Amino acid sequence: MNSIRKITIGIALLSLAITSWGAVPDGWTSDYEEATATAETEDRLVLLMFTGSDWCVWCKRVHQEILDTPVFMEWAKENLVLVYVDFPRKDYRTAKVKEQNDSLDKQYDVSGYPTMVLTDPAGEELKRLSYMQGGPKTFIRAIQRARKGR
Repeated sequence: MNSIRKITIGIALLSLAITSWGAVPDGWTSDYEEATATAETEDRLVLLMFTGSDWCVWCKRVHQEILDTPVFMEWAKENLVLVYVDFPRKDYRTAKVKEQNDSLDKQYDVSGYPTMVLTDPAGEELKRLSYMQGGPKTFIRAIQRARKGR
């Protein structure tokens, strides 16, 4: 019985890992057009997160230390529309999302990951961000300074 329990727990953990891999994180969208429409309607800025979710160490670090924190996510709900522009090695994206992401990558001339581009709802770049020390509060202040200059 003990070995059956271990196998069951192992299978459950493996399926949890598989289902959480290859997905857009909670609070984010991969639909750029929908995001810009929402930003326009709700008078929010757009934060594009250019990432290599399954291979980029610094991308994972920026998520862990800044983007996935409750402090940032609560603030973002009121101020930003979050767009996940992913370039994974183990690709889960639809053809439409791949095409959109390639287009956004060219439009914003992204040369490395992670790159975060803060835009107005029309897509005009306001600020380019990357990993920064200081956690979510420092990151939020950088976005707020860019918004004031808008």
